[in-house]
Amino acid sequence: MSSSEQLSEQERTELLARARDAWERAPQNTMKAVFEWRGKNYVVSHSSAQLRIHTEDGIKVC
Repeated sequence: MSSSEQLSEQERTELLARARDAWERAPQNTMKAVFEWRGKNYVVSHSSAQLRIHTEDGIKVC
């Protein structure tokens, strides 16, 4: 089970909004951006289809 299955819909919405904000603020040619949400650090990266969110330890969140 991934961490995203443990989040409520509201929490997922908040996390995604924070990830999108971090991605938009990151330098244009970056491969990933680190951001904080609820006291923990997360890493957001982007594929051609979606934003990917992981904990700093590499656990998939969304």
